[in-house]
Amino acid sequence: EQTWSKSGDKGNEDKGLILENSILATGILDSGEWYIDSGATIHVTGRKDWLTNLREPSTKSSVTTASGEKLPITAVGDTHVLLKIGGKVKKTPIRNVSYVPGLRYNLISCVELGRKGLRTTFVNEHRCEIIDRDTGDVIAIAESSDNGLFKLLRSENSEMVHVSDSSEDAFQIWHKRLGHLSSGGMARLQGGLATGLKFPATPCDKVCKGCVFGKHARKPFPSGKAHRANEVLELIHTDLCGPFKENSMSGKRYFITFTDDKTRKTSVYFLKHKDEALTKFKEFKARVENE
Repeated sequence: EQTWSKSGDKGNEDKGLILENSILATGILDSGEWYIDSGATIHVTGRKDWLTNLREPSTKSSVTTASGEKLPITAVGDTHVLLKIGGKVKKTPIRNVSYVPGLRYNLISCVELGRKGLRTTFVNEHRCEIIDRDTGDVIAIAESSDNGLFKLLRSENSEMVHVSDSSEDAFQIWHKRLGHLSSGGMARLQGGLATGLKFPATPCDKVCKGCVFGKHARKPFPSGKAHRANEVLELIHTDLCGPFKENSMSGKRYFITFTDDKTRKTSVYFLKHKDEALTKFKEFKARVENE
């Protein structure tokens, strides 16, 4: 089996967990299951799609596997599982689950459960129970799997609850279905303007990227009168265009313009290649200065 322990502290910069023994020593773990771990100090998962209410970890942390690979904890979130207890199915939340990209298994920490007032009892080599200390009720059961670890007994539909039962996702889904309607407009719909809408009354903290990009606007050009030349040839505007798909009758593919700011007179020159631009400017300069 596996054990977890804290690595050496380096101030607040790196507080992590070390997987001291190989997690794969007794078999390959299923990334779609939860396993009870008496040595882990926090809940961990590699499935970001299971988590809601995502937030940044309070401190920089990481997980080091038996192979020496160091995986960072990039977020903390919450999830729900549908548990089978005594023939009944119950939805149970799991709070403060650390997300570790690249992690191939999901662990429930007995230590973290203890902080929440729960007791983990290993009844025998085949069964583990999570018990509410106050009521004495069994709220979850885990059974030994082929790899020797205790796998949480879940309902067959438990996988769906990770995605479909998120209040955060429900608000975002309806927000998009309603054409990215504002939170105020959605509240008015729930207030009696419509029926059958099921989403939380208050918006989640998740930012809608579509709304952010859709409301982007270019800053206005500076106000005020633009500078205009007072003398002929004081200011020349130029523009080079091309290449065009079809050549002119003389084989030209570009043209360059020179416009005098004072008179607005424009001269046009045709070019075969872009590097002729400087030559054409010298021709223009020599001509207009001698006019």
